[in-house]
Amino acid sequence: MTDLSTITVHGRRAAFRRTGPTDSRRPCIVLVHGIAGDSSEWEPVFTRLSEHYDVIAPDLAGHGDSTRLRGDHSIGAFATWLRDVIEALEIERATFVGHSLGGGVVMQFAYQFPDYVERMVLVSSGGLGREVSAHPRRISSRRRVGAGRHRCSRPRRATTPRPPRPRQ
Repeated sequence: MTDLSTITVHGRRAAFRRTGPTDSRRPCIVLVHGIAGDSSEWEPVFTRLSEHYDVIAPDLAGHGDSTRLRGDHSIGAFATWLRDVIEALEIERATFVGHSLGGGVVMQFAYQFPDYVERMVLVSSGGLGREVSAHPRRISSRRRVGAGRHRCSRPRRATTPRPPRPRQ
């Protein structure tokens, strides 16, 4: 198993595993685990990936040996924390792989900090399947079914039907 290392970011401990050549010319892959997990979840793929890539797997804040975030525990806060760790490790661009909660963090990271993202890979990511709440599902179904209607338009009031016109 790859050894766990730690750095201090904004006075908080950030734990991570890193393997493979750290040569700046080698592409980098950042592996982000799911909820209640840690970086050891990626152990089965470390060896093969490290043959060709600089591989980094952080313990998300509040997971494994990383210290919890202060206050805000939103996906955006995790994405900002990940950016701070990546900067501390002097990574300019990488492929980000996220599993479950890590997928949500990676998507938010790519949205907030697109300059760091070479590619994004989602593995059984949360928020993409049937577990999406009813409201986003309802909006997306209106877009498909209600073609030509604005998705926020209100249904029209029922009117009294007009009598048929006499034929001429």
